[in-house]
Amino acid sequence: MRRFLILMVSLTLTIGTAAGQQMQQQPQQTQNQSTMDTVIVASAASSQDTVAASGPSQKLGIPILHVQEDSVPEATQSALETLQPGEIMLIGGPEAISQQAETELENYANTTRI
Repeated sequence: MRRFLILMVSLTLTIGTAAGQQMQQQPQQTQNQSTMDTVIVASAASSQDTVAASGPSQKLGIPILHVQEDSVPEATQSALETLQPGEIMLIGGPEAISQQAETELENYANTTRI
């Protein structure tokens, strides 16, 4: 059975609620592990993609890491270097995560856009 871990990068996300209110979530790293089979990557700017990824993330214990539209932040690079995933599931279209960012992620693992 695959070993999974919930790892959250210390980023502050603003997620709009249905009522239009804003709530702040500040994920924290919950555990350390040397490697991870799969990670999910979503745009830090797209709360919809992050919310869509949260179900599979929680059910399977897969961490969600965040990127900017055209780049991979240092915190995410560091997490990818530490986790050494075999696969990256990229959540979001090219408007949210550019081909440039996807190419950068491919340096860390096999990347599949979902």
